[in-house]
Amino acid sequence: MLPNIAGLALSILLVIALFAAVVAIGERMAGSTAPLSTAFARFAPSVLPITVGYHVAHYLTSLLVNAQYALKAATDPFADGSDYLGLGTFYVTTGFFNRLDTVHMIWITQASAVVLGHVLAICVSHAIALDLYKDARKATLSQVPSALFMIAYTTFGLWLLAAPRGA
Repeated sequence: MLPNIAGLALSILLVIALFAAVVAIGERMAGSTAPLSTAFARFAPSVLPITVGYHVAHYLTSLLVNAQYALKAATDPFADGSDYLGLGTFYVTTGFFNRLDTVHMIWITQASAVVLGHVLAICVSHAIALDLYKDARKATLSQVPSALFMIAYTTFGLWLLAAPRGA
């Protein structure tokens, strides 16, 4: 368990260090003289859409199953045979994991969440840059490293999502 925890901690530190490097390079390209800590703090919220996208992608399958349990509990909250929502006999199913078309739809939804999170992050980051630099040219220059990093990060995220996992 210790190697897993160490690997997780190191990967988090690596992503933070890469983000700081991207911000520092962008600051230099924009000709900014502000301290790196200021720029880092200003651009940090731009990664929030990425976290939302990854959470949607990661927990979508759990939501699809657990929402059925919640619906079943809502229609019969006291497990006394009631059917307040008029669903009739309701069974929780995971059968959608056994069909290629539904698995493909789930994967497309997960991939879309990852891509959309990254696109929104770039938009938020650029809006922050425009506010920070008050000059469209400087803002755009500052975002070149961020855009390149996001392309690589999105590609890596989609590769992980598509990678086969052991049963």
